[in-house]
Amino acid sequence: DDGRLFCSTSILGYQNIDGKNADEDGGFVRVELSDGSTVDASALLACDGIHSAVRKHMYKDANDPLNYCGQECWWGKTTVEAESDLDRELRRIVASEESLENGNVSLLAIGTRKMPGAFFSCEVAPNVHAWAYIVERKTPPPANATNDLTRRGGSVLTEEEKRREIDEAVADRSEIVRLIAGKTPAGD
Repeated sequence: DDGRLFCSTSILGYQNIDGKNADEDGGFVRVELSDGSTVDASALLACDGIHSAVRKHMYKDANDPLNYCGQECWWGKTTVEAESDLDRELRRIVASEESLENGNVSLLAIGTRKMPGAFFSCEVAPNVHAWAYIVERKTPPPANATNDLTRRGGSVLTEEEKRREIDEAVADRSEIVRLIAGKTPAGD
């Protein structure tokens, strides 16, 4: 375990080894690489996308295909600026609910059959909301060079493309959803 990161090297297989390794730990993983070498380590991080070679090796005896599930998820972190439209809307929600006496607002919206999806937001620090928005999407996003169906680790969007996609995803949703998503910097 010397902290090496192997990039652009394929994994042919691995095995979990019980017992002591050179560092006297109680077990390790031995990884066989495409260049013919092997590496003994305390962990194997499988960060190789939806068509993961590590995942295929882990589940080689299972009928476990990956399929697009018709869901798209967006998430972000929004700072609530004082006296902004978002701040005023959150204060309006607090004022309308007696149970929100401390002023913290957590939101959960569940969709309907006609408009499926879900939205969740909660205050994670003073004036900072973390949120997630899940929506039905009949067709998967366009594949990229790696045919990875995820954005993170998949195709890289410009800040302008992110902003446009987020705005399109929430365009027909409630004002609070549009405000929270719209105030989130595209880089977050």
